Amino acid sequence: MSETTTVSFRTDREVKEEAKALFESMGMDLSTALNVFLRQSILDNGMPFTIMRERPANIKARRQVDPA
Repeated sequence: MSETTTVSFRTDREVKEEAKALFESMGMDLSTALNVFLRQSILDNGMPFTIMRERPANIKARRQVDPA
């Protein structure tokens, strides 16, 4: 087995708790989920999903529905 190391990062408490609950519902802990993300990023040689800015029309439509 390879040597392990600790990675530390900051996130909002609510994000951590929601992610933890999500991954637990999938049968894994947060550490395992983050390792899956890191390993898939390496395999994909980048982010394992597409990152895009939201279209202005979508922002406008959402504001019309929920002006808060």
